[in-house]
Amino acid sequence: MLNKKEFIKQTEDAIKDYSENNIEEQSLLRGLANFDLCQKQFNTFFEYLKDWYSLHNSQKYDELKKDSFKFVKYLSDSEVNQLEKDKYLSQGLHKDDLTQIKSLATTLLNVYSNASKIENFLTKKAKDLYPNLTNILGPLLTVRFLNQAHSLKRLSSLPASTLQLFGAETAMFKHLKFGKSSPKYGLLYLHPLMTLLTPKQKGKLARHMAEKISLASRYDYAKKPLHKELLEDIEKKKKSILAEKEKPIKKQALNLKESNPKDKKRFDKRR
Repeated sequence: MLNKKEFIKQTEDAIKDYSENNIEEQSLLRGLANFDLCQKQFNTFFEYLKDWYSLHNSQKYDELKKDSFKFVKYLSDSEVNQLEKDKYLSQGLHKDDLTQIKSLATTLLNVYSNASKIENFLTKKAKDLYPNLTNILGPLLTVRFLNQAHSLKRLSSLPASTLQLFGAETAMFKHLKFGKSSPKYGLLYLHPLMTLLTPKQKGKLARHMAEKISLASRYDYAKKPLHKELLEDIEKKKKSILAEKEKPIKKQALNLKESNPKDKKRFDKRR
């Protein structure tokens, strides 16, 4: 039996070996975490910035067609004197207030720029490392699947039914504990091919798509070349699902005369 020191040393060696062999993969996952954080920071600060500037000009955001980037860029690029004149209310904000708003807008532009750079990094890295997964899911969704599985090795070992429900853990918990309807898809809801489909059709396509993702992850883990037929099969499946006519659900009335007396008692209790 190992003592405490030997156990700690073996654990440290295992972690070190894993990090050395998967350094690019771990870098990709850290990049995704920072990308999500940049987006969250931009959206959060933008709401406060918009509310602050609306004290001076509440109509400017509507003029820019509710485009957050254009609105922030307008505040950042405009001179303070221009912002001071460009007021909608009878009494606008003072110059000092507008200076702080302009400074915050410049900071938000930097956050947006960093998010764009990280997104370009993730796109290039994912296409180089995982060509088959990226061909099916796209770069960002591929990295999100890897983040859920923590590694490509584990992703390639999971069954398709598990991959189908990646990102739907909360819904699955409600299904198991409270008897809610079982989820049919999780992160796959973000896939472009899921558009123009009913929830039932999305479930069918997600099931088929998960099978192809499972194959693609094994191809990438084995360093196989790109298999374009995986995406083609998914697109064909979507066409066949759209061509299907959904059968109407027939509601059969409960015949209490011919039914079991026990069923009648249960029906009375439900009433």
